[in-house]
Amino acid sequence: MDVLRKAMDLTNEALKAIDDPQVKLSTVIRMVIRVADLRNDFKNLTWLRLEMHSMTEKDQMKWREVIDDVKPHFLPDMFTKNKLNWLKNYRVEREFHNLENNLKPKEQPDITTLSVPEIELRIETTESLLQLAIPKGISEDAAYLEYKRTEKSRFDAAFTVKEIKSVLERIRQRVYEFLNQIEKELSYGQVQSSIFEENRLFVDKKLSKLCPEAIRKFSSVYQRLKSADEEDWSQALTSCRRILKDFANVVYPPTHKPIKCSNGKKHVLGEDKYINRLWQFVYEKVGSETTKKVLKGQTDYLGERIDALYKLTNKGVHDQVNKFDVNQCVIYTYLLLGDLLRI
Repeated sequence: MDVLRKAMDLTNEALKAIDDPQVKLSTVIRMVIRVADLRNDFKNLTWLRLEMHSMTEKDQMKWREVIDDVKPHFLPDMFTKNKLNWLKNYRVEREFHNLENNLKPKEQPDITTLSVPEIELRIETTESLLQLAIPKGISEDAAYLEYKRTEKSRFDAAFTVKEIKSVLERIRQRVYEFLNQIEKELSYGQVQSSIFEENRLFVDKKLSKLCPEAIRKFSSVYQRLKSADEEDWSQALTSCRRILKDFANVVYPPTHKPIKCSNGKKHVLGEDKYINRLWQFVYEKVGSETTKKVLKGQTDYLGERIDALYKLTNKGVHDQVNKFDVNQCVIYTYLLLGDLLRI
């Protein structure tokens, strides 16, 4: 939630800044880079960072650094596809025309390889040429001759400023469209996070009274999820299993006597049958058949998913388990407990 709020605040700040003519585009891009970084949005983080470095020989090392930083976060074919897309946009946005000696635009456009900060500096220095003052104390004829002498350079400077500004405006438009997209995604994410946060607070409050040991285990899960170590993810899954088992032990303790279950048959719901005990708890407490079916589906799904991932990690097949899977299990654990606690 903290990261989401921070990203949203930065996005709003950048949207205000990009509409302010007093704020440089390079300043806005630095803000947007922070947003993309917070979101681990490596696809867009790449082109944003590249906009801040020129493709000239002196900056080639910087380009390689950016590519080396982000490349590990892509599959090889996806990286190649994205790279081609970055270069295509780069070429299209940076086209501009120079003037012929007869002051007519060249037919074939050139491509500026300057960074956004360098383009901004180029505009500033070129515009300064347009402000050339006629020396004081000279005659009217001399002033006219001076004006005519600098006419070509001033015309050339004015044309260059117009062309380079159009390059900057095209880049600005892409940054603006990206910011708009981020705003939509983050606004949606805030709603979803608020809903989950409300459920989490309810679960924490109820568990602290009913099953305080589960709260301590959830704290352990949070710490594990911050890690990049797959062994920690495995431990997070273990904690989710134990949380559900602790909860089942409270609401439907293990029994060695056969219990008539929903299928009409009698089963022994022992210590290891915590998912079955949770379902039996629902079966005995809930009157609505529809609600029973929904909760049974949720309980069975979560139990199977956690057990499947847990078996993979125990077999050492860590490359088939990713952080997203573990995050989803934690979220589903909270959602399921929220439903069960409301019973």
